[in-house]
Amino acid sequence: INQWLSDAPRITPSNLLPAPFAWIPIPSGTVTVSRTNYMKGVIKEVPAFKIAQYPVTNAQYQLFWDATDGYVDIAWWGYSEAAKHWRIKHFIPDATLYTGDDLPRTNISWYDAVAYCHWLSHKLGIKVILPTEYQWRRAAEGSDNRPYPWGHNFEWRYCNSSVKALARTTTPVMLHKLGRSQDGVWDMSGNVWEWCVTQYDSEICNLTGKQARIVKGGAWNTQNEQYLRSDYRTWTLPTDSNPYIGFRLVHILE
Repeated sequence: INQWLSDAPRITPSNLLPAPFAWIPIPSGTVTVSRTNYMKGVIKEVPAFKIAQYPVTNAQYQLFWDATDGYVDIAWWGYSEAAKHWRIKHFIPDATLYTGDDLPRTNISWYDAVAYCHWLSHKLGIKVILPTEYQWRRAAEGSDNRPYPWGHNFEWRYCNSSVKALARTTTPVMLHKLGRSQDGVWDMSGNVWEWCVTQYDSEICNLTGKQARIVKGGAWNTQNEQYLRSDYRTWTLPTDSNPYIGFRLVHILE
């Protein structure tokens, strides 16, 4: 039996999820809370973790949709009563408006994104979840608390937004090479807002309830460069599903 286990192929993101996918190690560090009323100026310690190099793509989410043990399996929605109620009314996921395997998946509610994380955790045997607000910022800001993933000055060519010219759609997640963060994470500014696990009006990162959750990074239709900053914070309800919001994964190191 032990020999069979050692010879069995190991399920990893690279042989489960369609490319592109990679975990990027983010070293421990700090972020400064600057845009909240309840903790402004507080410096937060962020332990080391791994974050997905790109937002989840259409092809990667489609795997969850198509799997016989995927979206249709009510087990992945048992993390909260609100999520189970959402799933009963949404027996198939909302379709994305923008097709293309390497485009970020949109029209994803927070409940959908968390269910995907539970399914992928089961498949890979590791803890996969949405980033906390502070994890997301640590990955975007690097070690020097830069306001944009690429540096301290806004460069409209480094991301998919509508700051200089109106964009009409999402773009492939590997398109904006110059927009990478210090640690090599792509698409953290523009293209799609990204769900965080954190509640908007507190630091609470639970998976229950109907409280508004933080989204980060701005989207393809964002016209104000301030909204594309790493420290800008806004929210939407976990039931919201629209063409401007996607999500990114975090691997918790235990």
